[in-house]
Amino acid sequence: QEERDLQNVSLEAQREELRGWGRELELLVQDKSRALLRARDSLFRNEKLAAVGRLAANVAHEINNPLASIAGYAEEAREELGEDHELHASLRTIEEEAFRCKDILKRLLGLARAEASQRAPVDFGAVIRHSVALASPGAKRRKVTMTLSGAPAEGPVFVSDEGALQQVALNLIENAVDAAVQGDPPPRVEVSLVERPEFLGLIVADSGRGIAPEVRARVFDPFYTTKPVGRGTGLGLAICQSLVERLGGTIKLADQDPEQPGAVFEVWFPREGGSVDASAQVEAQLGLPGADQDLID
Repeated sequence: QEERDLQNVSLEAQREELRGWGRELELLVQDKSRALLRARDSLFRNEKLAAVGRLAANVAHEINNPLASIAGYAEEAREELGEDHELHASLRTIEEEAFRCKDILKRLLGLARAEASQRAPVDFGAVIRHSVALASPGAKRRKVTMTLSGAPAEGPVFVSDEGALQQVALNLIENAVDAAVQGDPPPRVEVSLVERPEFLGLIVADSGRGIAPEVRARVFDPFYTTKPVGRGTGLGLAICQSLVERLGGTIKLADQDPEQPGAVFEVWFPREGGSVDASAQVEAQLGLPGADQDLID
């Protein structure tokens, strides 16, 4: 009986060890599954951007010269007729819209190109303050109150691409201003810099109407926009996502707060800089949804 009891104890210990291995294996399988899903989503997005890039390259080659001619002739006619002529405003509109088309093509090419980032020590607070300053005149003109919090006089400093960071920040802020105007008065935009031990975050919140559930999963898709014709191309957030991921960060649309109107976008970067592969670490340590979940719950 004693021998059998000892054998039972040994068998139970072995079973417990096997159960532990099973739990570890299950966690490992879950981690690998998440990694595979992230890789699948990244591949799908890269294929989509590559298709956009091929289209943009062909369109740019064929259309840039005609657009330059349209803008040039419109400018020449406008100057020759003078400011008092009844067609002056129409010719200026033709010229501006031609340049807008050229700008759209340029952004399309920038979205598809995987250009190397120019990494250097960057004062993140200074980038955010400068972006807010650039957006402030437009916000003031549209009677939108803008606040900035968490950005000290100097720092925090981390290795990144200053131009890309400013493009992301300015795009998110200007989008928030557009959204705030559509909400209930008074329209406002809140920009926050958040510091954590290993990460730096930019949070942009607006007081607009929020983003409908059927739209939330598509906000980062190229060409998808809810703005009126002529006001948006649907490329801004797609470009932001591309830039953020190239810098090793993560961008997400925060869960909708039923008691708080508007939308909240969060951008997180590892303090040490890093590559796109670091985005999984950012998601894991900050508790952001991974690729096996919708970006928006």
